[in-house]
Amino acid sequence: MKYRRCRPNKRIYRNLALGILVFLLIATVFPVMGSEVMIIN
Repeated sequence: MKYRRCRPNKRIYRNLALGILVFLLIATVFPVMGSEVMIIN
């Protein structure tokens, strides 16, 4: 997929979406890891 010319605001939106994605990933993964550590201990 080729973009004609990436506007700065479009890049900001992409970074924002990426940040939200990473935040959701951490929010879902960390409690699972924490519960596993609690079970092990």
